[in-house]
Amino acid sequence: MVPNLRDGGIPVGYLTEIFGNPGSGKSNLCLQLAIAAQMSHSMKAGETGGAIYIDTEGSFIPIRLYDIAVAAHSHYKMSRDTSAQVDHRKLLENVTYFRCLNITNLISCIMQLKALFLSEKKIKLIVVDSLAHPLRTVEGDNSLRTKYTTMVVSILQKLATDYKCAVIVTNHTATKVDSSHGEKYTTPTLGEMWGHLPLIRLKLSWKNNCRDAILIKSPHQPEGSVPFQITAGGIRDVDTVTNGNDCPDVDSN
Repeated sequence: MVPNLRDGGIPVGYLTEIFGNPGSGKSNLCLQLAIAAQMSHSMKAGETGGAIYIDTEGSFIPIRLYDIAVAAHSHYKMSRDTSAQVDHRKLLENVTYFRCLNITNLISCIMQLKALFLSEKKIKLIVVDSLAHPLRTVEGDNSLRTKYTTMVVSILQKLATDYKCAVIVTNHTATKVDSSHGEKYTTPTLGEMWGHLPLIRLKLSWKNNCRDAILIKSPHQPEGSVPFQITAGGIRDVDTVTNGNDCPDVDSN
């Protein structure tokens, strides 16, 4: 299954990158992980955690988060473990949302996140969706973008380390042409240096109505891919959807 916080696929204390073309499901996966982070914490400790969602593109859709939370509540409502029962309204309340319009907003926002960690909320996940978008508006040469990128990653990594939370950053892709063969291919944006910063890199692919999550980099798991579908209730295994336990694939960000 696509990595989640309950099976250890998204480790705490580190930075994970999710990249892919528009419509590949990046935002849907981030929304689901914002709910999954809370479920994992409540399942283990009987308490509810929280997630921070930083939206730089306007791709955060509240109704999608609601649908995913309701589906998660319905799933665990049928669990034999009574400690797993959670209220979907509480899951929604524990997602703290920020809208950042540019790189200055983003840096200011993440620099102030420490106050949330020092509050009573047990933050388990930070999502930045996406980092690439605000960097596009930075004027000047690439060195300035690199400076901002390094600054953002440094702050996020410190939060992840100090407060033992997971950090997810989404990224765009760009189309390039192979100079030797003339063939087109897609690659993550943010430059070659960026590829060394995330501990885990997950590519979401959508081609010919088939979706795949491809693990590009991870110290914990071998590289590989799994097919998935996006339903009204969130991301599901293909065989689960095929068996009629959810509705068909829906449009996504």
